[in-house]
Amino acid sequence: MEQRLLKFLLIQLKVAAGLLLLGLLCLLLFSFTSAKLVDDFWTQLGLSKARGSEHISTAFVQGYLDHYGAKNAKNIAVGNRSQVVTDLGNYARQYVKTDDFLHAYRTSREQLMPLPPPAAKTIEMVRAELVGSVNQSIKTMDEFLKSPNADLKKMAQDALPGLKKQLKEYADPNSALIKLMADGEKMNFETQTQRYLAQLAQWEKEQPADPKLLIRNRLREFLEHVSHRNGKKLSVPAKRLLLLRDPLLRTGSGN
Repeated sequence: MEQRLLKFLLIQLKVAAGLLLLGLLCLLLFSFTSAKLVDDFWTQLGLSKARGSEHISTAFVQGYLDHYGAKNAKNIAVGNRSQVVTDLGNYARQYVKTDDFLHAYRTSREQLMPLPPPAAKTIEMVRAELVGSVNQSIKTMDEFLKSPNADLKKMAQDALPGLKKQLKEYADPNSALIKLMADGEKMNFETQTQRYLAQLAQWEKEQPADPKLLIRNRLREFLEHVSHRNGKKLSVPAKRLLLLRDPLLRTGSGN
């Protein structure tokens, strides 16, 4: 009885071991096949996976299609092109969720962010700058008066009265000229601020904080581009056909 039980257990162990080995072989074969299929469309395009990922990042981050290096694209058999496009679209959908893509986009977004204008100079700052500039000119003319060069002396003698008059006017707390220049600084700041706010709004529209919105916008731009092939606008049914054929274009969020 014990021998029969032991024999039965040995048979069960052999069966289990065989099934485990078969499962491992199937898993290995599936992994190898999957990896081959993933890399196959890159081979057909003539691109490495790394270069292809860079092109995808460029397309979404910078907004233009970069296909440099895809040397085999035109040679892909007509019957295989649809599958290559589908595989590429599926890969792109996954790639735009990676940390590499998100980092590239956020870095680019920060670099493109418009800078606010410097604060307007106050009337005191305007006065101080002008007074300092005139004082420096007077100091230079005083040095020229000591020069053995007659022309320099003559120039200094002619310039000093006007410079001293300017200095007196700038130092006057009620100077109309200083006030006018300070008002000009304020108006210039307001103009620059309005321009900055417009640029900031445009930047937020074109470079949204949420990468999904960027992807949606880029897909719409791409769809509009492919919808005007050969200068002929595609009909609505044709657009829908493009959406149905390409899973990347079918989603607006990149999910």
